[in-house]
Amino acid sequence: MPTPIRTTESKIVNDVWVLWNFPNYVGAIDGKHVKIQAPQNSCSKFFDYKHSFSVVQLALVDALCKFIVVDIGSYGRNSGGGIFAHSKFGKYLETHLGIAEDKQIPEHHA
Repeated sequence: MPTPIRTTESKIVNDVWVLWNFPNYVGAIDGKHVKIQAPQNSCSKFFDYKHSFSVVQLALVDALCKFIVVDIGSYGRNSGGGIFAHSKFGKYLETHLGIAEDKQIPEHHA
């Protein structure tokens, strides 16, 4: 997958506004625990909050629900937020893309 850049962010913000009438949106992120058989000698690394063993798939999508970034295979014991914060993408977002500048929410005329 290509590395996200500011033009990608701007396109997503524009697409969501045009398609969904939702301002200042730069993507949706969520994680999913996928059950696995516990690997040998893994201790509790894969043991999750549902008392099963899993790996976590984390994904960021654009206005059309197309994947922009994926992180696959994190330990099941970790939360989606923790995985994102420590992922290469999370760190890249903080250092290169940053959070979009504050903008006035456009008026909506029905």
